[in-house]
Amino acid sequence: MSTYRNHWIEALKNQEQTAWNIDIHGQAIVINVPLDEDFAKIKEDFSKKLENIKTEISLPEEWLKFIIYNQKGRFEYIINPELQHSK
Repeated sequence: MSTYRNHWIEALKNQEQTAWNIDIHGQAIVINVPLDEDFAKIKEDFSKKLENIKTEISLPEEWLKFIIYNQKGRFEYIINPELQHSK
């Protein structure tokens, strides 16, 4: 498993004060958001949240996919898309 991805998971778990269920599926970080949270707001603010966390991670950047979902919706977010095939 990628050390970079592990750091992202730990950073998300440390920052997130809600009951997000954060796991791994394939190469993606999968986040199950509770139904009582505003899914549209999470989608709107997700890139900003990641930018804030990115400053905590001092490892070389890698391609990383996030899948965020619950029964209200699903979206994907990719950081460092230019690095997808650089391994």
